[in-house]
Amino acid sequence: MKPAAFIPDGHTFHGLLESPLHRDVEIEWRPATHEQRQASQRLVNSLIEKKSSASQITDSVILTICDFLVAWDVVDNQGEAIKIEPKVFKKNIHPDLTEVVFAVVLGNISPSKWIGESDDRNDTDARAEYDAVMGRAVQTDSGN
Repeated sequence: MKPAAFIPDGHTFHGLLESPLHRDVEIEWRPATHEQRQASQRLVNSLIEKKSSASQITDSVILTICDFLVAWDVVDNQGEAIKIEPKVFKKNIHPDLTEVVFAVVLGNISPSKWIGESDDRNDTDARAEYDAVMGRAVQTDSGN
């Protein structure tokens, strides 16, 4: 099945983050625009240059994640859904997951697996769609 031409919330991506350190996590996010990515990176670099505390840098990363992360399937030990909010990331979320989600929402890495509206999509299709949305040149099979 092809995805709808009209997406009511703009656009979101859905992917799986696999990890040997914790349970795999499905996330849904609105990818950052080029300007948002650049601004986030400048902020983090500025904090590092000013020798800001690790806590201040982490706060900046977490706020960025919370701006773009729409949904996830993270639950506590009783199976209760965990809200996407800064205090949860700072205190309760595995640092590996925080770093990976940050990189994914900023477009620096892809999720382990893309989850789309259609089962007949493959990774190449998803990569091409992602690159097009992110404004990157799309390579064809012939290399053009």
